[in-house]
Amino acid sequence: MYFNDDLFGARGFDLVAAAYDRSRPAYPKFLFEGIESEAALEIGSGSGQATADLLRISGHVDCLEPGANFCRLLEAKFALHDNFKVHNVKFEEFSPSVKYDLIFAASALHWVEKRLAYLKISECLKSGGKLIAVWNQPRFSDAVYAVINDSIGQLVPDFYIPRCGREEVSLFENGFREFAELGTFESCEMKISTSEREGDASVLLNLIWSYVNVEEVSEPQSLLSELKDNLAKLQASDYRIVDNYLISTGIAV
Repeated sequence: MYFNDDLFGARGFDLVAAAYDRSRPAYPKFLFEGIESEAALEIGSGSGQATADLLRISGHVDCLEPGANFCRLLEAKFALHDNFKVHNVKFEEFSPSVKYDLIFAASALHWVEKRLAYLKISECLKSGGKLIAVWNQPRFSDAVYAVINDSIGQLVPDFYIPRCGREEVSLFENGFREFAELGTFESCEMKISTSEREGDASVLLNLIWSYVNVEEVSEPQSLLSELKDNLAKLQASDYRIVDNYLISTGIAV
């Protein structure tokens, strides 16, 4: 489990929603296997990286997404589905009308204050319902990290893309132990899954840009152009992306 001390950066993703949609990966299919849900709640749907799979296994999906640009993408992408609704609201401000048998949070739960997140989950999740919280953390080649440092690091010194290194895994494991000891969940499980995908300069550009808070950059288009030019100089092998998924699950008592 992950929770941030600084919650300010969450709103920045909506400003790069198009890049996010072009580059962020779907979530592992095994997460959805064997689940038949009557009503699912998705926390922080983004542009629908997990939504299609949730619609497949659930009778109804309520998608919570505070970003207006993301909401428009979701509504357009899943317009033909009649078993979902997009709520332009933060999880902590959502007022559920039903109890859910599945709550799914993909790279989102850490943007909610920890104590409030667990209280709200208890409010929304049925006894016997399942919580799936998963985080995607990509890893790149050394050459890509050098480009990120040269292009972005000079302007945004604290720019950081979690890469599932020793520090991130340790934080995740500590958070999972705390989650498992809450007493409000049973059959808690933790897993780290890894897959690879072949990208190109465009995918890599959009993926990196999807982590940039453009409000912190004085000339974002100039930075984007520089990043694009520098990525285009890399070898084809540098465009390979390793997607790490840090997964926590539990059943509400």
